[in-house]
Amino acid sequence: MAYIAKRTASRIITFMVVISLLFFLARSAGTDPFERYLSEDPRIPPEQIQRLRAKFGLDKPLHMQYLDFIRNTMRGEFGFSLYYKRPVFDVVMERLPYTIFLLGISITVSTIVSYVVGIYFAYKRGTRVDLWGTNICMFIRSTPHFWLGMILLLVFAYYIPVFPLFGALTPGVKHENTYDLIKDILFHYTLPLTTLIVRQIGMYVLYMRNSTVEVLGEDYMVTAKAKGVPKEL
Repeated sequence: MAYIAKRTASRIITFMVVISLLFFLARSAGTDPFERYLSEDPRIPPEQIQRLRAKFGLDKPLHMQYLDFIRNTMRGEFGFSLYYKRPVFDVVMERLPYTIFLLGISITVSTIVSYVVGIYFAYKRGTRVDLWGTNICMFIRSTPHFWLGMILLLVFAYYIPVFPLFGALTPGVKHENTYDLIKDILFHYTLPLTTLIVRQIGMYVLYMRNSTVEVLGEDYMVTAKAKGVPKEL
């Protein structure tokens, strides 16, 4: 119970630190996004500008803006996007299904592959296969997601434009059936999926391999081997 409470407190503190950094970094950038938003239409009268600033709470002191920001975040009110001209919550919810779909596929595929490969490396421990495979997985594990993703985009979307650079669907294309829709989504997901799957396999294979090696070294496994029990069992 104490462990759960400690982990929960740690997550809450981390969350508060992250959203606080987001708030103060945005305010210390040296530019006013609201001014840029208003500059798109210079005909807006000063009175309306003041009303808009009051509507968004920008006429309040910094500490009051911060408290409003924390309070609204806790209630799920993320404000209005000056870029999309829509509420941030609507923008996030519009893209959330694509994110869940992407993560679901990557976790499923990487778990299955890592399970099989990790057990294989464990049974081949001490051989060249295990040595090379473990080193490759350690290298992949130490590779940041964003770096691997940028390399794949640079090579296969820019220099060799085989896959799209961004987006989840081909613009302007109307899909006649669900199959064509899923095929188009998977085509756009090829590079992101490859990035996530490769990175996760690098981590999960090592976990599975080490766990299997520990099990194979247990007393009951050694005893079974000494009694001539086949490896298949």
